[in-house]
Amino acid sequence: MTSPATGVRAERLARAQTFLARLGRVTSRPGPRSVLRRGLGRPMDHQSGQAAFATVIPLVPADDIATDAERAHIAIACLIASTTARDQPAAEGQETEAVTDEAPEESGEAISAGATSLGRTLALAVNGRFLSQATTQARLHHMCRQDLDGVLPHLPRLVGRLKAEAVPIDWAELLVDLSTWNTHRPYIAARWLRDYHRSLTTES
Repeated sequence: MTSPATGVRAERLARAQTFLARLGRVTSRPGPRSVLRRGLGRPMDHQSGQAAFATVIPLVPADDIATDAERAHIAIACLIASTTARDQPAAEGQETEAVTDEAPEESGEAISAGATSLGRTLALAVNGRFLSQATTQARLHHMCRQDLDGVLPHLPRLVGRLKAEAVPIDWAELLVDLSTWNTHRPYIAARWLRDYHRSLTTES
């Protein structure tokens, strides 16, 4: 089971935070936010998918310009836009220029909750009785057997449920996991499953 080196993963998480900071400024504007919402789940040969790509790709750090990583960044951007558009309209007269790349605090939660995997996030939702344990466990196990193409279609509905119940999502952690999923899937999937089952027993 191949796992990324600790230092390499830390660098990826730092780049993810940089991307999310840039994205936060873009999604504060209704126009780009709408473009990303329309691009959710759309392939690159669809007009909405191409528009989302054009919006996101300038924000992606240079070291993450690769097919899987690009797709992960676009997916995360569209997911964030789809869940913040309803409750995070840009403030009237809000300035969006000349801002540093510090990670923003928005959507009522920190962009990253401190290395919380999707597995643990789902366990928290189950413990809070926001999600069915049987259904969630079956879906998680199914996702962990898929490649990136198989994982991405599950995320819009799942993320929508989590956000509807105000369950915090560690976007940076999820972005790094998706960016490296096809390369390190056995390692990442095992961590998601381990975190899910351990969190159920210790926090339920």
